[in-house]
Formats: sequence, structure tokens, C-alpha cells
Amino acid sequence: MVEDDEVVRSLTERLLHRQGYRTVIASSPKEALAILETLPQPPVLLFSDVVMPEMNGLELAQIIKKRIPSLKVLLTSGYPNETMAARGIEDNGYKILPKPYTAATLTQAIREVLDGG
Repeated sequence: MVEDDEVVRSLTERLLHRQGYRTVIASSPKEALAILETLPQPPVLLFSDVVMPEMNGLELAQIIKKRIPSLKVLLTSGYPNETMAARGIEDNGYKILPKPYTAATLTQAIREVLDGG
């Protein structure tokens, strides 16, 4: 999970652990890429905020998918699609979970992405 907001990151991490997911947490795309190099096994899912400093979540997903083509991607954003489009963030077919999300909507979105739906 990559999330630059400390409160959202912490809450989401606890939520994912309660649902039984093993997580690796990063506060920035740069940190996520550094952590990726240290993992003994590649991640199955990238759950990332879209709008972050230094690199957006879509760019991060594209970089990681070049290394791990089987990676599933779930993005999240508190911005409407029009705002993201204005920032140059296009819809590239990844599921985007709007913020704020609940435990139920997060769990459902993860399941859909992992199941290929």
C-alpha cells in the first residue's frame, strides 16, 4: 500500500490487517520502489493513492507492472475523475476506489481486483 497521508495510511493498514491481508506499507512512490527491491516475493496487489508528490499512483503502477506483469492494481483517490484528468492522470483501466472508503468497500474492491472482476 502506498499512501502519503499518515492518518489514512495507518487506518488502512489496520483495516487490511483485520481483514487478514499481509501488507507492506510505503509513504511515497520512491519508498515503495525501494521496498520492492528488498521483498523476498513479489507483491500480488498494489493499492496506491493516485495523487501524491513526486510521482502519481498511476505512474508507480506502470513502473512496477513492467517488473511484475502479473501485479494487480487498485488505485484510490479523493479527487473526482475530472480533476485527475486535468492533472494528466488518465483512466488506464485500473479500478479506482473513491475516498473516503469504508472497510466494506475497500474489502470488496480488493476482492474484485484480485478475482479479476
